Amino acid sequence: MKDINLSEDKTDDLVSILRGLVGVVPWVGSLVAELINVTIPNQRMDRLSEYVKILSKKLSSIEEHIVKAKLRDDGFVDLFEESLYSSVRAVTQERKEHIASIVKNSITDEAADYARHKYLLFLLSELNDIEVLLLQSYTRHNDEEFHTKHENILWKPLISENLDTKVIHENYKDHMVRLGLLKPRFKKPKRGEFPEFDEKTGMFKAQGHNITTLGRVLLRHTDLDDAF
Repeated sequence: MKDINLSEDKTDDLVSILRGLVGVVPWVGSLVAELINVTIPNQRMDRLSEYVKILSKKLSSIEEHIVKAKLRDDGFVDLFEESLYSSVRAVTQERKEHIASIVKNSITDEAADYARHKYLLFLLSELNDIEVLLLQSYTRHNDEEFHTKHENILWKPLISENLDTKVIHENYKDHMVRLGLLKPRFKKPKRGEFPEFDEKTGMFKAQGHNITTLGRVLLRHTDLDDAF
């Protein structure tokens, strides 16, 4: 599939681009046109434009007949539609890249389990960009370049004198634990010793966190799995 350029007439271009991506399937164009004209404010058009451009590049390596075939599958159409809505809410290019990667990987997934990919899209929507970076950091222990580049996000909040900053940073991890993406790591007490309790929570005191299998799956399907 060829890369597609956007011109100034964004509404017409978006419909034609999406038709170009999926072939001549009339209701797809209607779906996008309705999304643009009814649901999306004008100031968010740029986000959808950028997402479509990113998606077209990611799909350029896939045979067009494969993409056309997927558009006959209601499960994929549901996932595709959800990705459009998610892209409208995506502020950063990185987030649009992540969304497009989930859609692209759903096409190349032989199992074609679109409910699973839609759930991954949901998990991604529950995370902010800082949390995505934090999740990545659990697979990049030896990646000095990554940790140096994102030092202010990954480490500075932990040594900050601002209590609010520390509390919010820790809550990011608690949030990912609730989503099943991280799990607390506990120190095994020695024989005859009692586990250490956290005075704030009344629970066993965690020594840190580890990424879960679900966390790794999310990174893999968003193409953020370079470290494993």
